Amino acid sequence: FMEISIIYLSRSGNTETCARRLAASVRAAGNEAFLYSVLEIKPKSVPRSDLYVICSPTLFKRPPLRLLRFIRSLEIEENLPKYAIVNTYFDESEVVDRLAKVLDEKGLTAAVPAVALRLRDSEGPLESGFEDRLDSFSDAFLSALL
Repeated sequence: FMEISIIYLSRSGNTETCARRLAASVRAAGNEAFLYSVLEIKPKSVPRSDLYVICSPTLFKRPPLRLLRFIRSLEIEENLPKYAIVNTYFDESEVVDRLAKVLDEKGLTAAVPAVALRLRDSEGPLESGFEDRLDSFSDAFLSALL
């Protein structure tokens, strides 16, 4: 039984769709999933978890500044947990590298390689097949935590 915190910021709903899909997959596997929008919670309120999944849209090829600030403010206890990254994008992006750098600086380590999901248009929707990719991603990070 693992506790997974899924933290997201979503502009047009695509990244939130991904976060909710991951939470459902984590729960279906018998684990606890906490779903947090950075717009609705303070970093201090995020509980200690075995894994932090960061779901980020792409704004001008970068992660939103508000999400970066949120991650930097997370209070991570000892026995540093792992992280996983989901990025939704339309054009090429530096999101994964920038998020990984901030998380690495906090002392966390990647559980699995990030997944980047392309949008059909700048506002979405996500390209077909994203559900299967997210299901495989959640299977991979849950297996990596065992």
